[in-house]
Amino acid sequence: KARTPSPPRPQRPARAAPPLEKMIDPVLLKAEERKVLCPDCGARMTLRARKQGQSFKQEQSRLFYGCSTFPKCSGTVPSDDAGEPQGTPASAETKKARIRAHATFDRLWKNPGGRMSRSEAYAWMKERTGFEHIADMDEAQCEDLVAALLVDFDLEAE
Repeated sequence: KARTPSPPRPQRPARAAPPLEKMIDPVLLKAEERKVLCPDCGARMTLRARKQGQSFKQEQSRLFYGCSTFPKCSGTVPSDDAGEPQGTPASAETKKARIRAHATFDRLWKNPGGRMSRSEAYAWMKERTGFEHIADMDEAQCEDLVAALLVDFDLEAE
């Protein structure tokens, strides 16, 4: 049997553009109001999402603030899922110090048979340093944390 061609579909009328508040994600609107400045160069930062498959820890948000002058400057600040900056913005050197501090600190609880639970490790850090998160420390405070970890827990320097 031969098929009879179907008649052409009528064209839909053009839709009116949605109101601006529906077009722009409320998280991005709030991010614009925050005016986060780059810790490396002082330029304004923009809220961005990590690319699909880009490495990130499960407990981290997929959002972060990136320097508006990228690739000239690659400053970043972590963010929660609501676009709220997390921790204190840091220069490249402070970021390196925080990474070193975390690597030493995490040895307390991440390794199998660790010396304590994660919550116990963070409680120790708060009592010893006054900080709940390494992300709030500056370079010297990170170095102090590493020194305290090496002394208090007889860890070997990496």
